Amino acid sequence: MAKKDLPGKGPDPALTRLYWDTKRRELNRNRSVYNCGKYFGEDYATSAGYARECDEYPMASTYEGAGHSDYDPLAEPDNFSVLPVKKEDNGAAGILLAQFYDKNRLIDGPDDSFWIEITS
Repeated sequence: MAKKDLPGKGPDPALTRLYWDTKRRELNRNRSVYNCGKYFGEDYATSAGYARECDEYPMASTYEGAGHSDYDPLAEPDNFSVLPVKKEDNGAAGILLAQFYDKNRLIDGPDDSFWIEITS
C-alpha cells in the first residue's frame, strides 16, 4: 500500500491496547493470518522446514491491528504488515508484549497509549 503509515512510531498516532473486545482481537489475528497465506503461500506455516506463525504489526492486541478499518471509516485498509516467523520467536515476542502491558499498567482503550521504535 503506497500510503502505509504504521501507527506507534510516535505519539501521533500512538498504539492503544485492545483487551476486552475479544471479537476484535480475533478479527485482527484472522486478517493477519489470511494475509500471510495470501502473500507467502497457504503453506507458509510449514514451508520453511520448521514451524512458523504469522507475525503482525500493529499487534493483534491493539485497536490499530489489521482489522482497524472495519471499525474506523477513516482508517486506511491494509495499513498493517505481516511476516511468517519462527513459532518460538513469535511466542516469545507475545510473552514480552504481555509483560510490557502488565509492567507499564497499560489499560484497554484510548485513555492509555504507547509507541515503539521499529528497527530493521
